[in-house]
Amino acid sequence: GTLQPLYTLVHRGTLELANYMTDLTHAPKTTRPKELVVNISLPAISSARTVDLDVSQTHLKVRVPKIYSLCIELPFPVQDEEGKAKFDKTKRELVVTLPVQVPTYTEEQLRTPLDDGEADGTE
Repeated sequence: GTLQPLYTLVHRGTLELANYMTDLTHAPKTTRPKELVVNISLPAISSARTVDLDVSQTHLKVRVPKIYSLCIELPFPVQDEEGKAKFDKTKRELVVTLPVQVPTYTEEQLRTPLDDGEADGTE
């Protein structure tokens, strides 16, 4: 059988939604990170040649045939095409850096009442 390698998932940076919006007064507060960094320990291999890495918007999968198998559900949707992976031969660790998607909000979510509801002039 295959082993599930040890891994850590770190949130790096904070996504400032105000940078993506024109009306800054209605920018929602977010705790969404700029990127996710996943460190996967693969001590049984010495190069990335045999590593099969598959990243989607919601999952990260790592497979080394007959040795390791890992599937992680990511806490935020990522820009899977923009991710980077690097194998550190000294630590025998795969480091995958994935930029987090900017959330999309509907007009309704961004609209806030101007006051307590008496803005239309009626008493």
